Amino acid sequence: MKLTPSHLVLASTSGTTSASAIPTQADSLENRSLKARIGSGTLEDPTWIDIDCTGGVAVCNADCLAILCFGAPNPVQLDSGHSADKRKESRFSSGLLRTQEETRQGKGIYIPQHVLESTGYSLEETVMANAVEGGWGEIIVPVNGDENRLIGARTRAAWVQAHIGFDISHTLLTHVSIRPDHKVCTKKNKADTDPIRLAFVRTAENNANGQPYFHMMDVDAGDRWHRFPWGSLATTMLWAPLSV
Repeated sequence: MKLTPSHLVLASTSGTTSASAIPTQADSLENRSLKARIGSGTLEDPTWIDIDCTGGVAVCNADCLAILCFGAPNPVQLDSGHSADKRKESRFSSGLLRTQEETRQGKGIYIPQHVLESTGYSLEETVMANAVEGGWGEIIVPVNGDENRLIGARTRAAWVQAHIGFDISHTLLTHVSIRPDHKVCTKKNKADTDPIRLAFVRTAENNANGQPYFHMMDVDAGDRWHRFPWGSLATTMLWAPLSV
């Protein structure tokens, strides 16, 4: 399932630092300068920053998938200096998938070895640890490590350019400017390597060995993002799935 064109767009507002990357139509960017897109930095009037997805489309696609199909927050507000705490909640770890398949299954991650060999073992945080909305509920998708680093570097460079050139704050919001097509939001007839089959989230309870346990997101079963620990009382009593 390919959701993204060739660019992502980040939008910025006042506050702290970093963000998720969401796609927009590339042809709408060609004749618009960065300065022309500078807004007030609010949700209603965001500042736009282009991120080139060339060489890292799968990473951009994972972010788009989370928002379009799982209802991940869009936009997000960034929260500088708390990414380590957020990752303790989400249990993001660079080595999480670099274990035996049986070990991964013991943690609730049912992604076959041959699939990871195709997609890559790097973890894309679709909400991001340095966002206010990061941490519990973080939807994680496996991607290629080199592509993940490439898109991350481009994103950081764009933030620096905007901050220096236009004196905006470090808080960023993401914004989708394409018409959503929710018909793609199903696992039916999708390949084993399709990201809609690979997204997972940490649960409220650990496994029998006291290790963090994860839940494979199932869009067809109604699974959607929320900011509470997956499976907690808050999610079962207070949260209703978003429709797609």
